[in-house]
Amino acid sequence: MTEYVKPLWKEEGKPFDKKLATRIVLLSIIGVLFLAVVTIGIWFMMAFKQYHNHHAGMNIYYPGNWQVKEKPLDNVVAIFISPKETALDSFQETVNFSTYDMSQNVISLDDYVKLALEQITAVFKDLAVTEKTVFQVAGHDGYRVVLKVKGVPPMVLVVYLFTIHEKGYNLFYMGTDDRYPKDRLMLDFMARTMQVRY
Repeated sequence: MTEYVKPLWKEEGKPFDKKLATRIVLLSIIGVLFLAVVTIGIWFMMAFKQYHNHHAGMNIYYPGNWQVKEKPLDNVVAIFISPKETALDSFQETVNFSTYDMSQNVISLDDYVKLALEQITAVFKDLAVTEKTVFQVAGHDGYRVVLKVKGVPPMVLVVYLFTIHEKGYNLFYMGTDDRYPKDRLMLDFMARTMQVRY
């Protein structure tokens, strides 16, 4: 015969204690949330590294298995390069961080976005803007612009742009059309958590 086990919160002769049951449920939820935050924190520390450039006054988290090359071009502070997924992988995704000196001609954020897009279209042909969204970059109002480039393989370009005083800043991603959906959250994270000293 199966023996009935009384719940811990119900004693003989006493009514069901709703307050105690609610506390137990709340404590359980808090415990699960705390465990989730700790797990995400550990994953974050293992998955991302921190890049700091004192001269440019910038700090950014990037995927830990990506390479970093400093100053590949004059206005490019650093470029982050994804590892090859397979031995046959012929295209490596990149994210570069660049600055633009506006001290001689200060322009608005919207004009800076327009200038950046003109420069991109001068290099890449047969492309279309598929998204232009107001986006917080490094704690400042900016834009996330997504462009699709026809070709083999089809490519996606994403540029995060913002301005501070006499300087324009951008994070520029270049990837394949099939890889971008996997990288999008990582790119948004890099843009949002970046810090710039000015």
